[in-house]
Order: sequence, then structure tokens, then C-alpha cells
Amino acid sequence: MSSSTSCFFGAALFYWWPVLSPSREFPPITYPGQMLYQLVIVIGMTPAFAYITFSDRVLYAVYEYAPRLISGFSPQEDQLLAGSMMKIIGMAVALASFGWSFYRWQAADKRSRTSSFAKATEGQVQRPALNDKYLDKKLRPQADNCLISRVRRLNAAALKMSSPTSAAALFHLFGV
Repeated sequence: MSSSTSCFFGAALFYWWPVLSPSREFPPITYPGQMLYQLVIVIGMTPAFAYITFSDRVLYAVYEYAPRLISGFSPQEDQLLAGSMMKIIGMAVALASFGWSFYRWQAADKRSRTSSFAKATEGQVQRPALNDKYLDKKLRPQADNCLISRVRRLNAAALKMSSPTSAAALFHLFGV
């Protein structure tokens, strides 16, 4: 492997390590940090792209005499096209990485909220809310009548009881 290839590989490894690290010793940065990292990289690389793209002279003398893929292109036009492509493709890759980090952050947040909700409601029976806007219109009157009758029975039973603990047990029994 040549030295320039080693430099390119090392730079790419250094660039992507904070986002895609498989190591436990050097784990990837947090998802918001990855998004900020990609934003800083895009902004930080702009001067290099601008220098390559808008230079008055050919920066690499080797390419000045190299054959052109597109006939009629001068070396400076070729350099302008190369710098523009580097910027556009680099931004597209950074934007894709930004979006992927945001997606994984959202998924992780959803998993943590779901697991914390499951822990908080462990052992409780989940009932649909009676005032849920998605509750079927045909079932709403039945649910309202059921609730009203439960409250009436609860009030009647609570009036007959003198002990507050008995009334609390009754409330728990009826689930109100």
C-alpha cells in the first residue's frame, strides 16, 4: 500500500470513528454529538473545498498534463468540477449520516420511553380513556352509561359504609 493510500485510509478512519466505532474502549459519541460532529465537519471543510474549487492556478501539477475524461476541459475547469463534486458529494454523505444519527436517536428515545412506561405501569391493567377522541361513537354511550352506573353504585355503597378504608377498598374494587 502506498503512502498516499495509507494517508487516505487513515483520514477516513479518523473521520468516521466517532460515528461508527465498533470498539467498547472507544465507543461512538452520542447521537446528538454525532449530528453536531457532521455539521462541524461540513462547515470546517468548506474552506478546503473553496480553495480547491476557486483557485486561480492548477494545484496539482501532475493533473495539468493528464488526459481529460471530458474533451475541451482545461485543467482549471477540471479542478473546478472536481472541487464542486467533492463539496456536493461530501455534503450528501454528511446529510445522510446526520439523518441516520437522528433516526437512531429517535428510535433509542422511543425505546427508553416505552421501557420506562412499561416499568411504571407494571402490574396495572390498561384501560382505554372514556374521553378518547378515537373511541367509536357507538361505544361511547355504552361506556358513559357504564361509568355513570358504576359511580352511582359506588356512591350508594359508600353512604352505607362508615369506615374510610372500606370506602377506599370499594373505590379500588370498582376501578374508579
